[in-house]
Amino acid sequence: MRRAVAVAFSSALWMLSGCAIPNDRSPVALNQTVASTSTSTTLGRPGSDSSRLTIYLIGPDGLLVARLRPDPSTTVATAVQDLLAGPTDTETADGLTSALPSGTRLEHARVTGSTAVLDFNESLASSSGKEQLLAFAQIVLTAVAVKGITHIEISVAGQTVNAPEPNGTLAEGPVNGLVYAGLLEG
Repeated sequence: MRRAVAVAFSSALWMLSGCAIPNDRSPVALNQTVASTSTSTTLGRPGSDSSRLTIYLIGPDGLLVARLRPDPSTTVATAVQDLLAGPTDTETADGLTSALPSGTRLEHARVTGSTAVLDFNESLASSSGKEQLLAFAQIVLTAVAVKGITHIEISVAGQTVNAPEPNGTLAEGPVNGLVYAGLLEG
């Protein structure tokens, strides 16, 4: 129980500290739908024509760097798809890379409350060690940057996997971005 309260408090504190999620002056209704990657999903600010999404790439120093991308839909599925597309030519020229294994695909995205469940193909499981830690951190931080998403559960080929944490343990259950805060640049 103490851990749950501490995690909830830490998550709330992190969200209130300006974690790249814009503040709204009034409540915004969220349209939450279940979608596979072959269909579009809406989650975020309906009617916002200037939405941007944030993805996390690996900087030259091996730390995660936030990058803004234009995307009017700003859904968890589109954010992760954008991440999976890898760095742009300009980002590559700036020394940014991705730890996500080649061929990794998002097969399905489902949102329940503030938790996104992301199912990937087997390619995601092909990395290990530091590369796997950075890949999971990229996914989690990118997904929680979407408005309304605070926790991520990752599965591979329909089987839930425990996300690696920087301290060498495996997370049990959905994780939030705070787990990977120590991997962020600056």
